[in-house]
Amino acid sequence: MSLEFFIHVVVLFYVSYMDYSTPVYEPIQKRFITRHRLEKKNPDAALSEPVEPIIYYLDPGTPEPVRSALLDGAGWWNTAFESAGYKNAFQVKMLPDGADPMDLRYNVIQWVHRSTRAGVMARVLRIHELAKSSKVM
Repeated sequence: MSLEFFIHVVVLFYVSYMDYSTPVYEPIQKRFITRHRLEKKNPDAALSEPVEPIIYYLDPGTPEPVRSALLDGAGWWNTAFESAGYKNAFQVKMLPDGADPMDLRYNVIQWVHRSTRAGVMARVLRIHELAKSSKVM
């Protein structure tokens, strides 16, 4: 997996550090994009399913009008992924029974009171890959 440098044009999550061995004519601060790993099963195909899709799990405590909208609306992201050559790359499912929303294995869209909203993100630092993401609604 190649590392991608952060560009100021787009707002993304990034990791930064100071590289003191940088030549004088380059910026000393280095920034890399933090992202999910997405690889094609068939790299030669124009449209291919991913080796491992990006799956977010929806908190069962999400109220019904919002729950249906999130489950249906998540499919719209596949349009963007299909234009990038991926089929069924993004999915939103209900969190399995007995699963903990803070479990590192699950990316979670969590429903909480609006006064306590925040986001959680864990990453594999050596490759700047998202290991877990929690979006709070």
